[in-house]
Amino acid sequence: MSLLWMDGFDDGFALNQKYVLNGAPTVGTARNGSGFVSTSDQAAVVRALGANKSTIIVGCAIATNAINYWYLHDWGIIAGFVGTNGQWTIRVNTSTFLLEARRGGSSGTLLATGTHVLPADGTFNYIEVKVVCSTTSDGSIEVRLNGAVEFTFSGQTCGSYSYVDTIRLQGQIKIDDVYI
Repeated sequence: MSLLWMDGFDDGFALNQKYVLNGAPTVGTARNGSGFVSTSDQAAVVRALGANKSTIIVGCAIATNAINYWYLHDWGIIAGFVGTNGQWTIRVNTSTFLLEARRGGSSGTLLATGTHVLPADGTFNYIEVKVVCSTTSDGSIEVRLNGAVEFTFSGQTCGSYSYVDTIRLQGQIKIDDVYI
């Protein structure tokens, strides 16, 4: 496994020079200097991986507040795609404020739920996701929250494909210090 991409959003480049944009995300104040700041539920930065990846690891710092939990629920925060087809999604449930893994898009089949409530006070938390993509029973997902395992899942992790070619960071949220 090799590092495919990392971004602290501190380099001064416009987001559209590094990502495909959905909506109107911006760069603003975040955890360590600048970060991705979304003011729209449908805004996203989309990073093509350059090849189909059957195993992918994504990490990023996220900050939420009470106002934007609704948007996290509908759009997720980290998602693996093939073209425009969502294969897996990590989102925050707005009723429980817990992380969830879903097969497909953010309203897809619930695979696993975390146990730690994410604070709604703008505090940054670091989320890391490792997905072994599978349309059968041999896939897996591991989600870490601030370095500790939050939950794991074994089984069918992806919708229609056993790989992803794109990672989306999305929702009304602040994101910083990304690696893929």
